[in-house]
Amino acid sequence: AQSGRIFIMGHKRADFDCMGAAMGIVRCAMAVGRTAHIVLEGPNETISPFLSELNSRKEYKGLILTPEAARERCGADSLLVVVDTQRPDSTPAPELLPLAGNFVLIDHHRRGVESFRSATLQYTEPAASSCCELVAETLQYFTPEVRPSSFESSILLSGMMVDTKNFAVGAGARTFEAAGYLRRCGADSAF
Repeated sequence: AQSGRIFIMGHKRADFDCMGAAMGIVRCAMAVGRTAHIVLEGPNETISPFLSELNSRKEYKGLILTPEAARERCGADSLLVVVDTQRPDSTPAPELLPLAGNFVLIDHHRRGVESFRSATLQYTEPAASSCCELVAETLQYFTPEVRPSSFESSILLSGMMVDTKNFAVGAGARTFEAAGYLRRCGADSAF
């Protein structure tokens, strides 16, 4: 709520876990009256169904920014949220890190040697099935009024399903609790 601009980025060659987590953070930004932008280096086949649907919805107009456009807008009043990676060189725009006044990291991977070092807030949980699981948990406790749309819930659930191979690998009780929450918010598992 205190940030002028909010930028969200995941890893290069974004997948559903990365984009679902980003969309969950977009919903958090909307809940506090802020506009957020997702930094994406370009479409890829993995997320093309998501991007097609996103582009058809007017409430998300202008949501996606290229790294170049984000670089022009990012400044000391900005918040940068990185999801689904802990390696600066795996993001589409690592040059945003020193530009943003605040930096948040949300990830489910183990911390590596090249991990980010300067996060204002870091929420990492290697036991989580996916980054979408962590963001779904965050949404439940962000504010009582926040509720992701069915589209946002669907992309979050899709990210969880991809990273768990349809709940066959790495899914635990927290995973199913997060999936249940997303289904109650209208998630469609056939996205």
